[in-house]
Amino acid sequence: TWCPPCKKELPLIQSEIYEKITDPAFTLVVSGRGHTVEELQKFQEEKGYTFPMAADPDSALYDLFATQYIPRNYVIGKDGKIKWATAGFSESEFNQMVQIIRNELAN
Repeated sequence: TWCPPCKKELPLIQSEIYEKITDPAFTLVVSGRGHTVEELQKFQEEKGYTFPMAADPDSALYDLFATQYIPRNYVIGKDGKIKWATAGFSESEFNQMVQIIRNELAN
């Protein structure tokens, strides 16, 4: 809701992932570190995001995977292994992540 790189990435998650990758084998999980369900619902309504967001008010989920830096992205393959992980945001890395998702779904 406040992180500048996240604010750049979230519209792309909506338009390039959530709206375009409709394969039933794909699941998108977006978590809001330090945010309640109510805060995330308000944020989604204000921004028009329709992808699901999971509240992480005490950062328990975030702490399982990281100690610093957001946004964090993980692509987990059908085999349950992490295929892609990033910290921060760049459009080129985002595009690479989308391609990895598509490749994983094609296999």
